[in-house]
Amino acid sequence: MATSTLQRSRASAEIIAEAMGCAPPILVPELIERDVREFSGLTREQIEERFPGFLQDGRRPPGWEHDDALLTRVLAGLNRLAGLVGDRTAVVVTHGGVIYSLEAHLGCEPGRITNMSGRWVTVARDQLVAGERVHPLDGVDIQMPVSDLL
Repeated sequence: MATSTLQRSRASAEIIAEAMGCAPPILVPELIERDVREFSGLTREQIEERFPGFLQDGRRPPGWEHDDALLTRVLAGLNRLAGLVGDRTAVVVTHGGVIYSLEAHLGCEPGRITNMSGRWVTVARDQLVAGERVHPLDGVDIQMPVSDLL
């Protein structure tokens, strides 16, 4: 089990590792989400309110982490992780921007990723090979009491 160092992915990875009886997750800081500067922590609706037209026009705020920088960072992290786990399988909890960047690099068909979805990726002879997309919560009805959301 491995995870980005950001709190939301670490918490998910710790829950999954405990449920699977695994060791605590390996922290891989290179797998943090894209640095989106002023967009950080905002919903699409909030971005539209604060930066009208940016999303529709494909504009990004100053300091936005470009695709090539993100991909370079992510590949370095995955290569380091591959060296740590060897021929074992690792479940990696990361973020949508990381997955989208990796999929684009591997020539995968683009598409929206839902929470807890991802893609199998194999490291073979220092090359990454895209596997299938996985959606472990498809068909699962998760309901939280309203009090948990407040």
